[in-house]
Amino acid sequence: MSDKLMAQTSEFAAAEHLAAQLRRCGMTAVVDDDYPRVRAAYEGALASFLTALANNGRFEPGNRYGLKPSTVEAGGDAAVDAFLAEVRAELIRARAKFPGDRIMTIALAEEFGELAKAILDEPTANVRKEAVQTAVMAARVVLDGDGSVTEWRAARGLDPLVTP
Repeated sequence: MSDKLMAQTSEFAAAEHLAAQLRRCGMTAVVDDDYPRVRAAYEGALASFLTALANNGRFEPGNRYGLKPSTVEAGGDAAVDAFLAEVRAELIRARAKFPGDRIMTIALAEEFGELAKAILDEPTANVRKEAVQTAVMAARVVLDGDGSVTEWRAARGLDPLVTP
């Protein structure tokens, strides 16, 4: 088992033990005689959990709670931010070039088809371009709706895609 997997397994086991101690404390009527024993069991479980977090690289002494902010591996948040910035810029451009809310569902299906074709037959740059355009059309369906299906949805008792 890899060191990272062992650290994660240890963290999960410690979290499970801590949760069990919390349940035990919550279900047991604590009287003065029991309090030191119950508190010691809880604090021991908490210390084990914090140690497991530290061993897994997820504990950072000095901040308010000690937990490190979650980070995305394999590309990091910068890659997500860059992709979403491309989607936002393309959304603004597409709304200006093609205003309105007609045939958005068909346009989304078309973009998805182009993305699938690019994945199978084209260079990565084209895949990214089609992925951005597909994301834009998905966003437009959610944000702008699709006027061409409004009556269809209403006839079936469905709510509008966007609230007027």
